[in-house]
Amino acid sequence: MVHKREPHVHVLMADLMPKVEDVKSAPRPWAPVRGGVACPQCDLRNLFRRTDGSGIVMCHSCRAQFVGELAEEIRDLPEPTALDWWHPPIVYYMRMSTLVKIGTSTNIRARVEAIGPQGVIAVEAGDYALEAARHQQFVQHHSHREWFHLADELAEHVAALRQAWHASTGQTTEEWLTERGVRV
Repeated sequence: MVHKREPHVHVLMADLMPKVEDVKSAPRPWAPVRGGVACPQCDLRNLFRRTDGSGIVMCHSCRAQFVGELAEEIRDLPEPTALDWWHPPIVYYMRMSTLVKIGTSTNIRARVEAIGPQGVIAVEAGDYALEAARHQQFVQHHSHREWFHLADELAEHVAALRQAWHASTGQTTEEWLTERGVRV
């Protein structure tokens, strides 16, 4: 009996992953409030509203929830879109104990949720090429995969990045992260 070989099928990872358009248009229960409205309790601009039309507003920083007057105040502000979570590529530095993950993202909120770090300690504008350069720069402190030991050289680099980010954007790293729905 002769067995016929089935033709080999190549499956690309891209074929298995959802399309970016599908992810960006997926419904989300909470969406950021645009328009610079600050939380009455903590005075940070980190408000999110329910997308189900209930009128509930929550501060992502202090977790206070509001219904009524604040909900009325933001009712006429433009509706946020799923694209509000996306941003130009950045190289991020996430801390977990004495390790730092150096990676790239266009949706820092999703990366933080996926990894669950102790915190994002720095960001810089850049893509995979810059990420690869940073991995090479700190290769002597490499632990595994994209993780590096938080040595003095890396800590000094992070401090310089935080200053440069503030100087170039007018925002601290924490303010930028908060605007993108990352709890700091």
